[in-house]
Amino acid sequence: MFDLAGLWTQGVGWIQFEPDAGKRKTFMDNYFETVLEGYKSETGIENSMLDKLPLFIQVTLMEGIVDAFEVLRNNGEELECDEELSYLIKCLEDDIPYKGFFHEIYSCEEPFEYEKQNV
Repeated sequence: MFDLAGLWTQGVGWIQFEPDAGKRKTFMDNYFETVLEGYKSETGIENSMLDKLPLFIQVTLMEGIVDAFEVLRNNGEELECDEELSYLIKCLEDDIPYKGFFHEIYSCEEPFEYEKQNV
């Protein structure tokens, strides 16, 4: 499921500039159906696990946040949130599913960005 969540989050790049959330959702549904068809041709997965996709997408957000702070710390940089990291944190804190891609927080003009937060 972690692999599939990663594939889902990477797939948003194909349609991230579309202003209509409904069109983004339709595209992502079709995209993920194609991805899943290929995945299932090589690996078995129970349909009950697919219901957990939003949870695993949240896990990928959490991993991205932790990784970003680890890189800052390892490079001796100040721990601060840019707009992209702030976006991920906001989605995680407010439990906004699907990386906020279908939510009002999302902006196709500034994809996956949110006002900087203080850490």
